[in-house]
Amino acid sequence: MARATPSVNGQIDRDLWEIRANESKNIGSNFEEGLLEEAAAVAVKRVIAWQIAEEMKGQNMTKNGLAKKKRTAGHR
Repeated sequence: MARATPSVNGQIDRDLWEIRANESKNIGSNFEEGLLEEAAAVAVKRVIAWQIAEEMKGQNMTKNGLAKKKRTAGHR
């Protein structure tokens, strides 16, 4: 196996450092994307829950009344 000259070794070290730095950036980016997706999902669920609650208020319906109407959870 031939030995690389010092300038080549230095370049290889810099290339490896750049690869590791880019991998770290990608991990952070994926983490941030995951947080964003999770936050968006929570926001959608809250909006849907709010819409259901508003409709229930408009119809003077309780959670138990809705469960009976849908025939769920012990109200069969």
